[in-house]
Amino acid sequence: RKKYFLELLESKNKDVREDAWYWVDKLIEHGLFSRDDAKELLRFLESPEDNVRKRAWKEVGWLVEHSVLTLDEVKERKKYFLELLESKDERVRLDTWIDAGGLLQSGVLTLDEVKERKKYFLELLESKNKDVRERAWYRVDWLIDQGVLTPEDVKEEKRYFLELLESKNKDVRWKAWDKLYRLVERELFTRDDAREFLKFLESNYEDVRENAKRVIKELIKRGVLTRVDLLEDGETKAS
Repeated sequence: RKKYFLELLESKNKDVREDAWYWVDKLIEHGLFSRDDAKELLRFLESPEDNVRKRAWKEVGWLVEHSVLTLDEVKERKKYFLELLESKDERVRLDTWIDAGGLLQSGVLTLDEVKERKKYFLELLESKNKDVRERAWYRVDWLIDQGVLTPEDVKEEKRYFLELLESKNKDVRWKAWDKLYRLVERELFTRDDAREFLKFLESNYEDVRENAKRVIKELIKRGVLTRVDLLEDGETKAS
């Protein structure tokens, strides 16, 4: 009856599919799936359905670590993962970029293979879908640290991040302000960029005004802004 379980792993219903994948490692650990049975999972790494393929690749680290699949078996199919880094479905693409970290560390992917496709990640930093855009900006730190992106790559996209700071979606807004501190620490904002934050002191949203005050204090402490900037901004508005 295992074939009926395998069918659930590629169900068109996301909840059914997720529940089925949740049980994969448990069935293997309890001996209900042999290594030969597990070989069936390899075909899901090549699935023509992006969401099925993406979900299968999420399990690769565990499957290799527990010798269910070999590193060579996975590497032979990595082109199917690399395709997802360019997926037209932005959510699939973003989730794949998030999962790329584990595959880099395990040796399935090389840094050059990921860097060659960085433009597809940078597009997500401009996404019209604010949730996708905010989640993509959260991945920036790691990609810079790994050498996939450069600070210059990110600096060119800053205006799209600034828009998130006053998003109508409060959750997106809060996460963006939280992320801002780390971007400031990386010195991704120039003095002229930082002056843009002053406008948030007059936001219609109270939480934005409070966050702006905290960030501006930090920028003054770091020497990115000065109290003179605050005075000049006030004088400009008054005139």
